Amino acid sequence: MVLNVGAKGAWFNSGSVTVHPPGEAEPQSATVLYDSTRTAANLIIAKVGTDGRINVANRSAQPVNVYLDVHGYTLDHAAATIGATYLPLTPTRIANKIVVPAWGNYELATTGAGGLPSTGVDAVALTATLTSAGTGTIRAYAAGDVFPAEANIDYPANTAAQFFTLVKPGTGGKVNLHNLGGQPVELSVDVSGYSTSAQRGAAIRAISPVPLTGKVTIAPGGTRAVTPAGVPSSGVSALGITVAAQGAANGAVVVVPAGSGNGVRVVAYGGGKESIGSTVAALRPDGTIVLKNEDTSQVTVSVSAYAYFG
Repeated sequence: MVLNVGAKGAWFNSGSVTVHPPGEAEPQSATVLYDSTRTAANLIIAKVGTDGRINVANRSAQPVNVYLDVHGYTLDHAAATIGATYLPLTPTRIANKIVVPAWGNYELATTGAGGLPSTGVDAVALTATLTSAGTGTIRAYAAGDVFPAEANIDYPANTAAQFFTLVKPGTGGKVNLHNLGGQPVELSVDVSGYSTSAQRGAAIRAISPVPLTGKVTIAPGGTRAVTPAGVPSSGVSALGITVAAQGAANGAVVVVPAGSGNGVRVVAYGGGKESIGSTVAALRPDGTIVLKNEDTSQVTVSVSAYAYFG
């Protein structure tokens, strides 16, 4: 299932939460890193156990408040109706530094933009980067739908942040970006793929999280190729990945597409604190994913896969 996992520690508690199927070993990688200052969230495609459940493990000696929101699901067998398949795109910016007013809403046109067809789009893969002078939350949801209870991101003040989501286009092919905060938010949005029932593409296959790297260092402005593991050796077009990053200065790790095109930001980091983010990354012609460090100082990263598309 497509799951947004939010977590907030009590008092001064910090730690990590890992989601995995029951009956399988708990993975080394975290799903979300949390502290007590705000609710941290991360969207993944989680594999469900044979009993229809998922394990949510708290790696801390203190309790944590966890919020789970279902954004969609995939089946491992044929259904009565044809389901959607996933088609990766070269990452393309469809909104550049738009301003969502305090307590306001922005209707983002998605269908027909950034390589998306104008019809037949069931869900879009979006990465939003944002900054604000204040704190608040952002909710991305289909135009015309009910306002969701939980947010995609609980953003800090004066710090760049980002989130990844798979969201259904609503009325007019638009997605609401709602700012529940007392200050305006500046947002940029990139699209990296979509789900459709109108044509055949890659099926989504959730897996138990698999580490693709240990903790590795990327030099300032440097890149690192990551080779898939735990997935078939052929027929895979994209991976769902989480990237944990830690650096002394403020920066970001992006996925660099083959050829020309924008890189998709996966995670922002800074202040020596480890951060984590997710995305769906298309494989390059050589079968790898390339990460770039967009900063003038080095960053330590670790990468895990939680799904593949093929």
